[in-house]
Amino acid sequence: MASSAPAPSWRLPLQIAILLLAGFFIYAPVLHGEWLWDDGATLRDNPLMHDPGALAKIWFAPPGPDYFPLTTSVEWLLWQIFGDHTFPFHLACLLLHLASAFLLWRVFGKLGLRFAWWGALLFVVHPVLVESVAWVSELKNTLSLPFLLGAILAWLNYDERARPADFAAALLLFLAALLAKTSVVMFPFVLLLYTWWKHGHISRQKLVALAPFFAASFVLGLLTLVFQRQWAIGETPQDFGTLAQRGAGAGHALLFYFGKSLWPFGLRPIYPLWSFQNPSFAQFLPWLLLA
Repeated sequence: MASSAPAPSWRLPLQIAILLLAGFFIYAPVLHGEWLWDDGATLRDNPLMHDPGALAKIWFAPPGPDYFPLTTSVEWLLWQIFGDHTFPFHLACLLLHLASAFLLWRVFGKLGLRFAWWGALLFVVHPVLVESVAWVSELKNTLSLPFLLGAILAWLNYDERARPADFAAALLLFLAALLAKTSVVMFPFVLLLYTWWKHGHISRQKLVALAPFFAASFVLGLLTLVFQRQWAIGETPQDFGTLAQRGAGAGHALLFYFGKSLWPFGLRPIYPLWSFQNPSFAQFLPWLLLA
């Protein structure tokens, strides 16, 4: 069987350059932008940012509705160095976004996808991601993703070679992603799906290996709920709706945001509320489409 021709030596440097240039070209207006929306409350007017000894409070006694100590620590460090200058914060968000693109390129390559680089380029330029990169308060998104992608790469290596070092790297990187933003709690389920797809079954050995990941998700997820209950909700009555209303809303949300990824027009930070007061059968159809 004839082997495929090796890639030209110039291709890799050109691909790297295009990714970098595309990112800096698109986000150039952002770099010298001002604080947006609640950036003032998160940074400029946040007492933690002005406290030289705030690191211990950030990790062990954070006075806020979220427990994202790694993100807050990075924000605090940037504020200590640069103060009320927006450029370093915007640059950090952009560099993290580009780092995620390179890691995504590597993940796609490990999975054997033919157009891995094109996927990374699409990630760099996709309009849905502008909010996370341009809005400094969303540093938690741009910071958590490189750690999560690094955890994916480490797990893929562990799945191939069963090296303890790869397993430890995957777990530590996942913990870092959780401490940046706990929205990544579903990662262990993604690994379960990958295992089933790759091997056709989920062995007991893999379940045991994934147990620490599920434990980390449970603990940090529960801690996030506690913080939200104590600081964000408090004694305010909350109407979460019936199980049917929540099911209809969840299915609609999944399909809605998937649609925005495919057709990224009419994007906005906050969309009008959907009504599921008396959910109809049609409002559950997104689950069938997603299945």
